[in-house]
Amino acid sequence: MLRSKKITIMLLLALSSLMTFADDTTVYENTSQQTTESIAGQDKLSNSLKETDLEIKIRQKIEKQIQEQNSVAQESSQVQTKTNYSDLHIALMYIPNRLIDLTDIITIGAGVGPEASLELTLTKWGQFGASYGDRYFIEKGFNRQYGGGYSGGYNAAFACWSYEEQVVDYCFGTVNPYVNLNLKNSSIPCPCSEPYKSGNVDFWRIGVQGGWLVDVEVAIHPTAIANFFTGFAFIRLTDTSDL
Repeated sequence: MLRSKKITIMLLLALSSLMTFADDTTVYENTSQQTTESIAGQDKLSNSLKETDLEIKIRQKIEKQIQEQNSVAQESSQVQTKTNYSDLHIALMYIPNRLIDLTDIITIGAGVGPEASLELTLTKWGQFGASYGDRYFIEKGFNRQYGGGYSGGYNAAFACWSYEEQVVDYCFGTVNPYVNLNLKNSSIPCPCSEPYKSGNVDFWRIGVQGGWLVDVEVAIHPTAIANFFTGFAFIRLTDTSDL
């Protein structure tokens, strides 16, 4: 009887162990299946998030368009700022520029050196007189030339005929150096030639110059008079620009 009970107990323990093993196996299988499904889901999600070549190109194109729009907006802002500054600058300098145009109407100068001169100029097509020698000069000249320098050469003129060779150099201030060589020895000056074309010398000036060792010159400039009036409408007739 006792032996029969022991066998029964052993059978029950064996059956219980078998059931526990079966449950553990089921749990492991379920866990493995869930893990496999989770990995598969993650792979599917990862694949869905990957960009195709077409999507990459579209994204790059959109980014480029955004950058271009930002660049255009920035440039437009800079241009607007510059325009506002320019408008303010023009408004503030309007009266000073008109006064500077007014001073361009008259040339006043003086020089010293071994030179003799006596000239009456009614434009370059109406000259009478002559000059010869070298001089160092200071002047308030044409086309906003303020300063001085060295001048040397000669000139003989009667009406529209002129025989001239002149060099202006070693200048300071805003005076421009130039060379005026009469290669034909005698000719009729042309406003289309240098130094008239560049505005260093006024072809249309009306004035006088005279002296010996010490000389003075005074002239008015009809083109500067016209430029003064047209300057109110920002129209330039001379080779100058507003400050």
